[in-house]
Amino acid sequence: MLFPVEEITSMLLSFPLDPDPSTVELISDLIYANSTTLDGRRFAADFVSRRKASTKTVAPSAGVSVPKTLSIAEVVKTQPKPAQNEWGGFKVVNKKKKGGRN
Repeated sequence: MLFPVEEITSMLLSFPLDPDPSTVELISDLIYANSTTLDGRRFAADFVSRRKASTKTVAPSAGVSVPKTLSIAEVVKTQPKPAQNEWGGFKVVNKKKKGGRN
């Protein structure tokens, strides 16, 4: 069953900040059911780690307890860049040029 993006987002944000393995598996199953391109396990792991990181970066203001909403772009900026190439060692090469036969 496909869910609208808004429902998926609200479901993801309703999970606890430190989910147990069954919740992480539920997130991964949700992504597998609604996307043909995303890896559900990887998404679940990244989502949990980035959500934890986003709560650490938001410092409560003194005296006022108004939560600041962060955009995904702000959360991604705080994450360190992965050292591994996402292509897994593959390299894009140019086409072979034809020889100079006359």
